[in-house]
Amino acid sequence: YLSLFINYLVSINDNKLRIQNMDKFNKLSIQSIKSGKIKIETIEHIEFCQVSFKYPSSNTEILKDINLKISKGEHVALVGINGSGKSTIIKLLLRLYDVTEGTILINGKHIKEYNISDLRSCFGIYFQNGRNFQFSLKENIVLNSSNTKEEELENFLIKCGMDDVVKLCKKDLNTYLGRVFSNEGIELSEGQRQKIALARALFPNKPAYILDEPSSSLDPEAEEKVFNYIFNNCFHKIVLFTAHRFSVLNRVDKVVVLDNGIISEQGTVEELLKQEKLFARIYNY
Repeated sequence: YLSLFINYLVSINDNKLRIQNMDKFNKLSIQSIKSGKIKIETIEHIEFCQVSFKYPSSNTEILKDINLKISKGEHVALVGINGSGKSTIIKLLLRLYDVTEGTILINGKHIKEYNISDLRSCFGIYFQNGRNFQFSLKENIVLNSSNTKEEELENFLIKCGMDDVVKLCKKDLNTYLGRVFSNEGIELSEGQRQKIALARALFPNKPAYILDEPSSSLDPEAEEKVFNYIFNNCFHKIVLFTAHRFSVLNRVDKVVVLDNGIISEQGTVEELLKQEKLFARIYNY
């Protein structure tokens, strides 16, 4: 019992540290990157204009002369080998960093003109290896939204392929994830943990969604259910996601191929296959 109690304390402290670090990071980001003053509530267009980027204290260009337009209703996939710059584009769009050269325009205005908190609040965001907390299933998804009806949340979870988690909770969305706070808590598989982190990004009604490797731990059936939800319910919103698996690319409006920090190709899957360049090689690998 003593070792179990110690493990509980360690887990509680670990979750506490994660929350504290997240809070420190949010404050640091806002302090180190100057916020604009213009409020923003919707995103109609995103445009990268000749954007290049180097990480601080580095001479290596991670992105070089990126030109990319995304409009409301477009679903766009970023593909490329590891280190090609896919995740960096997402970080720049959220202003975790500012560009070294070039400009990012949102709705035709310079991204730096917008209030940084408002800007980030426009996106539902999933990062690679998204973590969950040893709180209830409902708390993990809605966070600080206390007005969410359980029936609404349950229907959403089933629509996006989380019926297995709902069943595991015996339809009680106040069931804890893990046994730190309750012996009745449930243990989840890696794929189920990823689905919960994805649900947290997709549940809020946002004008745009950014998903970094959203299906890396999902089996093919779960992946299909998640993307069915995205394509069927976010058709009038911007969706930008990175992908190593190519099973859903035939359903996107545009595939953007990154190679060593540059956009080497962009178009539909059919168009890119006809070009017989990098995308065709990795698609048929």
